[in-house]
Formats: sequence, C-alpha cells, structure tokens
Amino acid sequence: MSVGGQALAQGAAEPAATSASAWRLVPPVLPGAASIWLRGALGGPARLRVWWVPGSGCPGFMPAGQAWLDAWPEAEIRVLIKPGIDAAGRCAPDFPSRDRLRDWAHAARLAIESSATSAQPLQPLPTLLVGLSEGGEILAALAPAVEGLSGLVLIAAPGLDPHAWAAEQAAREHDAAGWRALLAQASSDAPDETLLDGRSLGYWRDLLQWRQQAALLTLPVTLARAWGERDERIPPAAYARFAALANARSGGWCDWPVPAANHPLQGSQGDGIAQLLSRLSAWSRRGAGGSVCAAWP
Repeated sequence: MSVGGQALAQGAAEPAATSASAWRLVPPVLPGAASIWLRGALGGPARLRVWWVPGSGCPGFMPAGQAWLDAWPEAEIRVLIKPGIDAAGRCAPDFPSRDRLRDWAHAARLAIESSATSAQPLQPLPTLLVGLSEGGEILAALAPAVEGLSGLVLIAAPGLDPHAWAAEQAAREHDAAGWRALLAQASSDAPDETLLDGRSLGYWRDLLQWRQQAALLTLPVTLARAWGERDERIPPAAYARFAALANARSGGWCDWPVPAANHPLQGSQGDGIAQLLSRLSAWSRRGAGGSVCAAWP
C-alpha cells in the first residue's frame, strides 16, 4: 500500500550534473531542528527566498536535487533536511522505525524559526514555502514560522487531510484489506516503532490524525498547486475535491494538473519539476512581484 508520497528524487528523471560549490550544509542551531542545504542567488542579488520541503523516503531529495534547483538562480533557496538523513542523502539504519510526521514538522519549524533569530538574521525578502509530496503535508504547520511569507506551493500533494483520501487510494490499489489491517494496527497498543508497509506505526498514526486542509484554505497568502494527472499514489478525485474548496479562497488560488505526469511529475511530456522551476525562474526575473500564480500556465 503506497498511501503517502515518496521523495520526488525517487522515480524522477535524473537531473543534469551541476556544480555543488554554491551549496553548503547548515547544521542545526537548536537541538532537534532540521539541517538546511543553503544556496544563495546565482549571479546577482536574491529576488526572493524559498523554503523547500522535500518528500519522504530514501535516498533523500538532496544533494541530487541541487541540479533541479539551480535552474532557479534568482532565488535564495533553503532546503530542509529531515533528521536521520545525512548530507549525502543516505538514511540512518533505524530511520524507518523512527520516522514520524509530527517530529518532521517540529524539526522543520525549529529550523525556520532559528534562522530568523540567529546571529545573522535573514534579510527581508518575499518568501515562498514549497512542499513536495510529504513536504506538502506539513506546509500549513510551517507557514506561521516563515517571515515575509507571500505564497505556498504544493507539488504532488492534494491539500486534503490524508485520512480523507487514504482509503480511496487503498481501494484504487485493490488493497482494501490491507487498509483495514493498517487501521486495526494503528488503534492497537503495538509500539510506534513497529514497521508496517515500510513505515513506522507511529508514522501511520500521525498521518491518520494529521490535519491541514482548514489551514490551507484560510491562510491569507496565495496557494498554488502542481500535480501529475496520472499520479499513481494519490487519487485524482482528491485533487479535484480540494480544488472545489480552494476556488473560494480569499488569499488566491491556482492549479496546474501536469499532463500525462505521474506522482514525481515525470511523464511523456517531460520533466514536470524542471518545467515548473523554469516557470518560477521566469516569474522571478520579472521581479517576483505579485502572486506566484503569475508563473502558472
């Protein structure tokens, strides 16, 4: 059962090689905080700041994802790294049993907050918060910590609370029995470290209780979303249901179903991640003013 996304570095086209010299790993400032891969703007002053929250799974999105992100040279980019994943993207042996959605959200928020209060505070810039797959699930929890937040970007994440579409995905995979077994295990007294379908039982318990929809619909900033029309991990109906609700958002909303693309936004029409970053780069060159929806098709 594949309810819940995997890192978009998995199953995605390998990006072109890039120099890593512009990137540096910033260790946690506070105990329990996430590490940060940091790259300043390339070739000029930064026009905006981007907090990038990767998806789940091993290997991690970084450092391989640097090649994609270097296609957005106008931005200062800060990629949050989940505790338990090292600088090379390798996961610790006990990572699957220790991985928790709530812990990840807490570690990511601590990293954002500590960056704002460090000895070298962040320079004011328009700021986007971008989440890929699982990273999109925690954006609403991180948004209050981001100074200068001007927009949220969901990639391969529907925006609904996970429990609202998980059973539908299990049925789509012809694994309704597996879903019932997971629910039974989640309500049992089995330890959180118990592994089930590649994740800890504690992770599944967090996911079933996770709430984000209400906050995403009411946060007073623009919300943009991109997703694959042939996403194999999330039902198309989940994307459609959230869109029907988001159309009434007062903060602004735009949606891009990438044609023929799968969950990692790869498909017969090319690399959807690269296409999205190209659009965001062009928007940034125009000054990154106004809504990020100006970058959407």
